[in-house]
Amino acid sequence: MTDFSVDYLNKLQEAVDRFQDAFEEWMKTQEEFDRESSRSLFPTVRTKQGEDINKVRQLELDVAAASGPASRAVQVTGAYVGVSGVREPIDPIANWFTMSRPKPLLDPRDVRMAISTIKGRLDALILDVQSMAVMKRNRIFRGFPVLFRI
Repeated sequence: MTDFSVDYLNKLQEAVDRFQDAFEEWMKTQEEFDRESSRSLFPTVRTKQGEDINKVRQLELDVAAASGPASRAVQVTGAYVGVSGVREPIDPIANWFTMSRPKPLLDPRDVRMAISTIKGRLDALILDVQSMAVMKRNRIFRGFPVLFRI
């Protein structure tokens, strides 16, 4: 169960959606590689030839700005990613930018999978909070605990 309200969890869901939109917009300007093909040494993304570098930089800033609030959803859902050679699990949303650096921690698929996992876990948390609210209402109005209602 969770101590968060449905409203707060919905706001986190919106933050993750904004991050996903910004990330996918930036990815349109990138060539994708996976960690295996880059041998975990080379970046897993590279700016496509002919892209306006100023546009790409602005899109990177948009993703960075969106990652702040969305990263909180990783903490709430526990959707950290284990990376070989890194002691602690990492936040895939906060570390998205490592894809464009040598020895990247993530590839685009990792980030996309994390986004989907986070969304699913937030949905589950929202259902938990809603079901607890129903159970509390039933206890108040019926005068005794109701475990199951048919």
